[in-house]
Amino acid sequence: MISNNKIKINSNYTYELKTIQPSDVTEKYMLSLENFYIETAKNIKYLEELRNNVKEKNLSDDYYLFGLYFKKNLIASTGITLNINKRNVWNDLIIKIDNEDLASIGILIHDDNFKNLGLSKILIWSACILCNSETSQSNFCAGMKKENIKSIKSFLSIGFETFREYEENVQLYLNLKNIIQPKEVNNFEIIKFI
Repeated sequence: MISNNKIKINSNYTYELKTIQPSDVTEKYMLSLENFYIETAKNIKYLEELRNNVKEKNLSDDYYLFGLYFKKNLIASTGITLNINKRNVWNDLIIKIDNEDLASIGILIHDDNFKNLGLSKILIWSACILCNSETSQSNFCAGMKKENIKSIKSFLSIGFETFREYEENVQLYLNLKNIIQPKEVNNFEIIKFI
């Protein structure tokens, strides 16, 4: 889904969170995905497929693909899938929140120069805020491997709580009323644009 809004975040630097466009998908973006998720993304042909995937996500009614930009450069991204309670996943959590709509969120810092700077917290927080401003979505969940301690700490630091732990994975949950603005965010503004 394409957002009509973006969020401008002032921290030590100024960042913008907005919908990723197919033209934002570069080889660097593709390689960061390859390193984390996609083992077969090794040729330039895949770049065009990835751009088409971004275009499809932007046309979807139940998916946001936001990018965090610094000086107009894409440095991180987050995907939010809406209405996952209609997909028969996270059933125990859906029961806990009384069948309200639930959205899942995942993040990735693409640019190594921006890792270990607290941007994960800013990315998660701003994506939840922006998604809520568009859809009134207030319940978010995330799942990750237990070994991903930095990511888990980032989610917990902005108000997510542990919902369930498995041998290798952990599931986290946030109701937006419990969200905590990261201390790294001095101020922010949601800006409508066309």
